[in-house]
Amino acid sequence: MINSRLREKTIEVLRCSTAEYYRQVKDAKKRHHTFSRDMAAYVLAAEHHVEIEEDLDPATCEKVGEILRGQVSAAQADVQLTRPAKSGKSVRAERVIQIGTEFRLADPVLSDRVMREAKEMAAIYPLLYVLENSMREAIRRRLAQRYGDAWWDNKAPPGLRKVVEGRMAEDQINAWHQPRGEHEIYYLDLKQLSTLVRHNQNDFVPDVLPSLEWFTSLVEEVYKSRCVLAHMNPLSSDNVKAVKLRFSHWQKQVTARTSAL
Repeated sequence: MINSRLREKTIEVLRCSTAEYYRQVKDAKKRHHTFSRDMAAYVLAAEHHVEIEEDLDPATCEKVGEILRGQVSAAQADVQLTRPAKSGKSVRAERVIQIGTEFRLADPVLSDRVMREAKEMAAIYPLLYVLENSMREAIRRRLAQRYGDAWWDNKAPPGLRKVVEGRMAEDQINAWHQPRGEHEIYYLDLKQLSTLVRHNQNDFVPDVLPSLEWFTSLVEEVYKSRCVLAHMNPLSSDNVKAVKLRFSHWQKQVTARTSAL
């Protein structure tokens, strides 16, 4: 049952009827995907900056925060970070990043829709950030493991080395700004990671990646969503789901192949 006090507080903030409140709860339930109506109501309240801590226990508040931060799906909110494996052995706890739930910005010309989109997309950015950096780090580790720390000079194809040299030269010219990264691999665009892996396919398939086609497809799909978000446009709900699915696919694959990295 939805906490009655929190329900009334949310209705007051929304300035709506009870019927309209329950319609918005239903919308929140669909937007955040399959979870209880109670949790939908609490997420709705938090989205509109209603103080949920006064009426809910800390564990529920934390679950609401995790859903809004995109750390877990609503359906996964009850899953513990550390749980027994099927073999009876415990598995390592996940390393969780905490992202503030506060989102308070104002703009004199933007519509409420754009401001709402900004908040929604803020939950997706960490997934893309972690996914892309995880790809770069997995590639760097694998090649460094096999060819040493200077692998870039010998294992990167000439075309990519030339691109990176140009970008590093631009960094030297624009010394007022921080460099793009500490290693050459961070000067590559996301799609160029596929080129690097293809050039060294035997080092990755099948020990790290199931196939070159799998990795290329993953990069292509993520790249399209990344470009939309990087150009400050919102992703559709279908594309948000796709990003989360691809993130899950990569995490499962790299977790299963950690010993090769």
